[in-house]
Amino acid sequence: MKKITILIAAILMSFGTSNAQGEQNNAGPYFSAGRWFVGGTFNATAQTQKSEDSGGSEDGPKSSSFVLTPRVGLVLSHAIGVELGLGYIFSGTKTFSFDNESNKVELKDNEGVFVISPAVFYYIPFTNHFYCLMNLTLGFGFGSATNQYLGYNPDTGMDEVQSIDSKLSTFRAGISPSFLYFLNNYWALSLGFGSLYYQSSKQTNKEHSDQILKNANYGIDMSLATLFLGAFWYF
Repeated sequence: MKKITILIAAILMSFGTSNAQGEQNNAGPYFSAGRWFVGGTFNATAQTQKSEDSGGSEDGPKSSSFVLTPRVGLVLSHAIGVELGLGYIFSGTKTFSFDNESNKVELKDNEGVFVISPAVFYYIPFTNHFYCLMNLTLGFGFGSATNQYLGYNPDTGMDEVQSIDSKLSTFRAGISPSFLYFLNNYWALSLGFGSLYYQSSKQTNKEHSDQILKNANYGIDMSLATLFLGAFWYF
């Protein structure tokens, strides 16, 4: 985590040194200090896997995700702004297994998380209408997860779909680029892709609170899950 923080700070400082003079001269009217904005970003992905061999084909995991984050923010100066996002993230995976009678059974793993995400952004003007933003964002998430599996029921002598319900908390810190294009003095469209990040999660079994699963990872993410479309109104 310390290495990620140092790297983020170094990136922000390098952008500030190389672009400060240009921003003072070319920032344009849209990012004037004191302007508020409201809007949001959206992302949706879906993926299906299928394996084939001489015996035929077999469906693999199917995954999907959905992210919607309304945002409100304020331009503080000619180069810096702040914003707050309140969003919802859903992700689901469908897998297939076979019970003790060779019946194909679908199993689902779902996660739903409400996220609070404060952010600081540093913008670089290309033209009066077109900007690149470097976003330093924190995300605090709270929600639940359901994981299904095949379990043997001794009363029926059959495999049955069972589930584990858990409480889920997450944390994410990252720096990500985005591009903003102003259609006029009030409306702007945004596109973001890619992230340098650190994230962790804690999953606690609702029935057995002593069963806790923790995960942490960091790196560079260039997957479609980091592709965000957005629209904002400035006033």
